[in-house]
Amino acid sequence: MKPITVEENLWKVIFENSENFLPSVNLSVSEILEIREQAKSVGFYDDVMDILMAIRRELREKAGMIGHGHISRTAAGKRL
Repeated sequence: MKPITVEENLWKVIFENSENFLPSVNLSVSEILEIREQAKSVGFYDDVMDILMAIRRELREKAGMIGHGHISRTAAGKRL
């Protein structure tokens, strides 16, 4: 399967059989945890969070794909 940088390929990974998908990068659990810690210091603008939450709501309403969990603006990252 091709990388997911192209929309069509992302669609295939999400909705089709992804057993043959080969990621271009492999990360260990410790690397993921380190990246998560680093991400906490990355800033974002309010409009970015608003867009992400709007996408989340739309997906939930139209496809029921996202749970009903709550994401705090301050817990998601540092506001700019």
